[in-house]
Amino acid sequence: MIHSRLRDVLLQHDMRSLVFDEAFVDTVDPRHIASLLDEEEAKAARRAEELAAQMRRKALAVARQADLLDSKRRRSEHSRSSVALVYACVAATAALLVVAFRTFAPPPVPEPASVPAAPIVAQVPAPAPVPAPAPAIAPAPVIAEIVNAFDAKLRRLDESLPVGAKLPPGSLVFDQGVAEARFASGVTIVIEGPSEVDLLTTDRAKLVRGKGVVRVPPQAVGFTLQSDAAAFVDLGTEFAVEVDQPGRASIHVLDGEVAFVAEQGGAPSRTLQRGAATQVNRDGTTSDVEFDGAKFVRRVPASAYELAVLRSEPLAYWRLNQGDPGDQLTSEGRLALPSFVKSGMATADNRGERSGGNGPNDAVRFQGEHDGIEIPGDPALGMASNCTYEAWVCPARAVGPQRIFSTFDRPHSGMAFGVVDGRWYKMPNDELKVHLTLYGKYDCVSATPVAEGEWIHVAAAVDAAGTPALYVNGEPVGQRFRPLDAAEGDAVEWVADKETPVGVSTGGRARIGRNPPGAQNEIARECWQGAISNVAVYDRVLDAAEIRRHFDATNDKQTDHGSQSRTKSPDGARESKTTK
Repeated sequence: MIHSRLRDVLLQHDMRSLVFDEAFVDTVDPRHIASLLDEEEAKAARRAEELAAQMRRKALAVARQADLLDSKRRRSEHSRSSVALVYACVAATAALLVVAFRTFAPPPVPEPASVPAAPIVAQVPAPAPVPAPAPAIAPAPVIAEIVNAFDAKLRRLDESLPVGAKLPPGSLVFDQGVAEARFASGVTIVIEGPSEVDLLTTDRAKLVRGKGVVRVPPQAVGFTLQSDAAAFVDLGTEFAVEVDQPGRASIHVLDGEVAFVAEQGGAPSRTLQRGAATQVNRDGTTSDVEFDGAKFVRRVPASAYELAVLRSEPLAYWRLNQGDPGDQLTSEGRLALPSFVKSGMATADNRGERSGGNGPNDAVRFQGEHDGIEIPGDPALGMASNCTYEAWVCPARAVGPQRIFSTFDRPHSGMAFGVVDGRWYKMPNDELKVHLTLYGKYDCVSATPVAEGEWIHVAAAVDAAGTPALYVNGEPVGQRFRPLDAAEGDAVEWVADKETPVGVSTGGRARIGRNPPGAQNEIARECWQGAISNVAVYDRVLDAAEIRRHFDATNDKQTDHGSQSRTKSPDGARESKTTK
């Protein structure tokens, strides 16, 4: 068995060899272990002899101390008997003196009148010294600020996150809503609840869970968004990240270029460019996924309705919160389409005109023989089936069809959505009806009328077989079809059931508020009269529950279109616009 001291020495050298890369491996030679053990045994014997001598000396000292204590005890007993005799004599003398004093003492002298005692002055203690104030704690540095928010609620005490809030390093946990934070470096991140993000420095953050869209200006290239799966480094402009479960993240490059490296696994970094998307796992494995920029909210919405629409991932969405002639708007959704406001329109502020509390705050008002809002051709907009249109409108009385959205770019192709008056089709009642036309295939109107001069939410969906469905204020409505063989201007009976063949797709040239003119200006205008707002086009069929959810979001009394609690960023929450 190795002696404990030798074991300690060997352990110490072994640890040193680990730290210093075997620098001390040869410090202890195995051939000298026996001599080291002999040396240890000799030292142990000497220590035992010294301990025995020390014990003998201690025993002699204890015996000597006992003799001294016994001698002191005998002297003390003798002195106590002498002291007792002395005490008895003193007591007897004192008793004789008391008797003599009482026998021969003179009579008592009366005491003089008492003098009032001087008043007692209270001694007021000196005030305690005031403690020096504690040194002030330096506030945490501010690295970001909330510049825009909509219905953003923090988990802590169900607290709203106000615009202008200064943010030090730390964690933000959102239960709902959308907020935009701007870092001191100029980087902005749009966070959609429920999400959790850790703000680390002015050029670094971590997305723990949820979705975030990062926009990086040129002076801040290199901003890093971390996750448990990977670190994403911006190389220019805009990207989106979703963390849907621990250890997994997906990145969608919305614009520019992004590099990323997995947190584990030792995989080399990769670079992605605009339109690319990848899923990264914590162990370093990756897989390409379909790019889907529409699944992310890229800016803070102005209303619950707008947020509901964006979450449904429209193909294209125009808020139409402004639209003066010469303005250029850009649609949101999967298509960022430049759209040009023509003559005969103006921006309308409807906050004092909404009927029943419904309707948007802002819209575009159309009047007369205007040119509508021109949308350049995109094949995705040319669909004639498996699609949905929806909008908020305030119709006015006019003769003939009025188009909200139309792709009639050539005869007998495309589709159009709007309203029509009964007089146009010689119906028994001259009322406004929701109107859907697949050019050359069929005309369909709502069985119930809609009111003119009031804001209503309308939607039309056409499935893959060409069958339509109409909705007014979130509810499906009955439909009536015009026979295909009916001559223009003839009074005919509109039927509830009819064959609905699939329409003919187009090149995607479209207009809001009227039909496209066609290559030879052969398509009638059929101009909208009144106001239009929040036009959305989807390349799928929205079901009744989803359309109802959109309408109900408008009536959310806390976050509806007319809410006064909505906020805007310093540069405005208006639709993207440039002036020609």
